[in-house]
Amino acid sequence: MDSSPTTGDALPSATTQNLSADSLQLFERSWQTYHRVVAEDLMEHAGLQEALASRLSSFLAGWGDAPLQLADLACGDLTTLEPLLRALPLAGFTGVDAAATALPLAQARLAGWAVPCQWHQGDLLHWAQQPGERYAVITCLFGLHHLADPDKQRFLEVIAGRLADGGLLVIGDVFREPGEERPTYLQRYVDRVRSLWTRLEPGQQDHVIDHMQSSDFPACREAFAAMAQAAGWQLEWIWSGSHQAEALLALQLDACAQL
Repeated sequence: MDSSPTTGDALPSATTQNLSADSLQLFERSWQTYHRVVAEDLMEHAGLQEALASRLSSFLAGWGDAPLQLADLACGDLTTLEPLLRALPLAGFTGVDAAATALPLAQARLAGWAVPCQWHQGDLLHWAQQPGERYAVITCLFGLHHLADPDKQRFLEVIAGRLADGGLLVIGDVFREPGEERPTYLQRYVDRVRSLWTRLEPGQQDHVIDHMQSSDFPACREAFAAMAQAAGWQLEWIWSGSHQAEALLALQLDACAQL
């Protein structure tokens, strides 16, 4: 088996739906800040990663002998997911990201991994709407909050077409509290960055805040759950961070929705 990652056809991405052009450029310049956020566990990636590993383990116990294909949307450079991927009995992996600089970094991170890989540069909603291979597991970590709520709803409706029967969709993201409007959420998160993310340089904090203010549109938890249920999903909140923002949920299609 060829251990070198393969490159799939790139998707159109000059202007993406889930990141503004300015914010995408900022994001591509900010990998150092992103890695610092993860390394210092400022968004509690460690807890999310542990919960994700546990949920994937329980899913695999019931999956059977069918080939296990996994797609990760908004994959970035796979800082969070890479250790989990290497521990899974995967037959194939697909990474999708809008940032042009992300995919070569992700490829390098998986160097030497004897699993066929495909890489797609483009918007995650565009990818979800396209016909193509279906996956046992689709993950999306901190990507959907860049979509406006109507596009989140559309994503939840169309992503089912990329999921194998009995498959699992796992979403990790930030969410607003009940009744909390976006400006209030943003101010609360900005205060958190300024007061608690002191291991970041002031300029790095500014990068984070600029990105949030231009491109973060987190859904209210209850509203997101309602969207998912309307699209035929059964959902389970499997982890919540300590700051009333980050959370992880697992979704599977309601049996009636598959008929």
